[in-house]
Amino acid sequence: MTTQAPAPTLKVGPRIYKQNLTWSRRDKIFLGDRCIGIINLKSNDRVGQTISLVSQASVAGRQISWCVEQSTLPERPRHKDHIQ
Repeated sequence: MTTQAPAPTLKVGPRIYKQNLTWSRRDKIFLGDRCIGIINLKSNDRVGQTISLVSQASVAGRQISWCVEQSTLPERPRHKDHIQ
């Protein structure tokens, strides 16, 4: 028996309205129970931008499949400030 990889799911965030009637929204991309990316949308940019939380890369548009591909890359180490 072969097991399939979990399908990505998208949790749509609420619209946050500003006083001038513009809005923004942040959607989260999950693979299983792990958040692998976010999509930022604005009323003046409904195409949005997808950001991979694994590779720290970003791409224009709502790119869920691209984000899933990024999740298979080795994680980049996060930069830490070293105090000496």
